[in-house]
Amino acid sequence: MNQINGGIVVSGTIDGTTVVYDVLAVQADGTPTTLTQYYDDAKVLPDWHEIYTHGTAADKATLPRIIIRAFDTTTGADVTGTINITGVHYGFTMDNDNLVTFDADGISQAPIAGLLKRDTFNYNGKTIPCIMVIGNPADPSFNNPDDDRISFDGTVVSGGGQMSFHSIGKDVQIRPIVDANAGYSVEMHVPLNVPKYIMTNGNNVILSTQRIGKLYYNGAPVSAADMTGYVFKFYDITGPTEVELKNSDTDITIGQSLVSGDLITIGPEAVDCMLTLRCRVFDNTGKELASGTSAVYDLSDPYSLKWIVADSAAGANGVEYTGLEPRVNLRSGQTKYFIPKIVTEKGEIPTAVTWTFNADNANTGDTITGLPGVPSTSGQSSCSLSYSDVVLTDPSGNKTHRPVKLHAQSSEF
Repeated sequence: MNQINGGIVVSGTIDGTTVVYDVLAVQADGTPTTLTQYYDDAKVLPDWHEIYTHGTAADKATLPRIIIRAFDTTTGADVTGTINITGVHYGFTMDNDNLVTFDADGISQAPIAGLLKRDTFNYNGKTIPCIMVIGNPADPSFNNPDDDRISFDGTVVSGGGQMSFHSIGKDVQIRPIVDANAGYSVEMHVPLNVPKYIMTNGNNVILSTQRIGKLYYNGAPVSAADMTGYVFKFYDITGPTEVELKNSDTDITIGQSLVSGDLITIGPEAVDCMLTLRCRVFDNTGKELASGTSAVYDLSDPYSLKWIVADSAAGANGVEYTGLEPRVNLRSGQTKYFIPKIVTEKGEIPTAVTWTFNADNANTGDTITGLPGVPSTSGQSSCSLSYSDVVLTDPSGNKTHRPVKLHAQSSEF
């Protein structure tokens, strides 16, 4: 029997169809790095502005470079070397998306003057465009305590033709500086030489993908020496229960990148179309320090999932979201219904399946409860989310964005 899993981030962009894209933050040598920045009234960490203006060449090599990788889904070919960026956008909030202009030196102008710089990156022997972060998104002068988003328009050459992409991007997470262990965070990075997706190459071989769990403290990577005795654990949180992944599982290998157990290799037999992966890090006393998530998609799977986002459970005024990692923005007062559909290359499958829904915090992987119909038992065809579910208001009236990773798991068909 067949079964399918799917997910959607309600927090928007959707990727292309025959070409898939992966937006990475890396250092000059290709080492994966973070786009999370911490702040208080006196400082920001890491201080990218200080590094750019007063740092040594070695310091500046650590500044985040945002690059776009592209893969042809038909052949598995890496076509990153043909990427051309035609537009850069910067969003301060979910409702604000600014087209970035650059001066003759490639430095971004108002309203984000001095924040970004056009640059290049050496990728597999080819020079590709990138955007370097040279300022501080968390700078209090921006009055900007919320997460930001950098997105791109551009073109790529695949199959002998030029294709356009629009609004593919990466979030900049902005967090307050805290004391003690609360300052830890976990991010899962894709190695530079590994595709983000499970896919079939030109020789009809299905390629696995990998994730590296990396621990940070207030934005600074924690060294291997300081993680003696620490434990990294990976979990599948796609379904209604969290399941720890181990070496003994089918198509799962857990190895070493920086420290033991921080690298996971995932093959197609471990994924039903998509899998949401959670990495949790424990110190040498067994205390959990932090966790983070990453979505894994199997492009070799004959089935995929699309979402109808509508004004009612019956699909009124529905908008279709397809592609990988679709994102939906809700505005104040809105409630939307999310209706999953199974599709193949030939179109939608008119199969009578029911769905089980559950939700997790898209950043940490923590389970979210108390939403209407989420988590659910089987038998539903849709569920709903409201603005107040993804933008929380504390007793003082301050608003906090909480992106929700909504999962749908079909009955067998």
